[in-house]
Formats: sequence, structure tokens, C-alpha cells
Amino acid sequence: MKKTLLSLAPVALLAACSTASEERVIGPAASAFPAEDFDYVGWYAYLGGAESAQYSSLDQIDQIDRSNVGRLEIAWEFPTGEGQPPRFNPVVAGGRMYVLDGGGRFWR
Repeated sequence: MKKTLLSLAPVALLAACSTASEERVIGPAASAFPAEDFDYVGWYAYLGGAESAQYSSLDQIDQIDRSNVGRLEIAWEFPTGEGQPPRFNPVVAGGRMYVLDGGGRFWR
């Protein structure tokens, strides 16, 4: 009896996991921000937009070229703590930057 229960435990665990994951299905991020409606001027989502294209149509991007790239300077820094790299790229929305540091703290 004990052997039977032990052999059925993994099957029950797998069944429970598969049921829970089916209930949590979430649609793709692109459906939340359709590409045709996205302005590509701000940096409102991870990697810049609905398709994570890392693209921005800001005019300042076009002003950097081979003749002036050597004069670029650090515009801002954010200390995340010793040995704590940020967990993702910062997101800027509404003139405010949102950062999750390596320690799990959320900054805005």
C-alpha cells in the first residue's frame, strides 16, 4: 500500500502542476500594445516597445555619429548595491524612470 501511494505521488504532483499552469495562460505582450498604435517616441516597455525592438524614433539618436561618438559622456548613474546588477533595463514612462535593482527593490 505504501509503495503504491509513493508511486502515485509524482503523477498527482504533475497533474496538479499542469492544471495550475493552464489557468495562468496570458496572451502575448504585443496584444496589449498593438504595433500600429505604438508611437515609438518614449521607452514605455521592456526593450522599448511591444515587439522589444530596442528602437526609438527620438531625433537625438540621429545626432550621434562617428565624428562625435568619442565625446559622449555619462548622463546618469544608478547605484544598485555591491554585486547587485539591475534585473532589467529601466523603463521610462510619463517622464519618470522605473528600475528594479538586483536586491528586488523597486525604484521610481
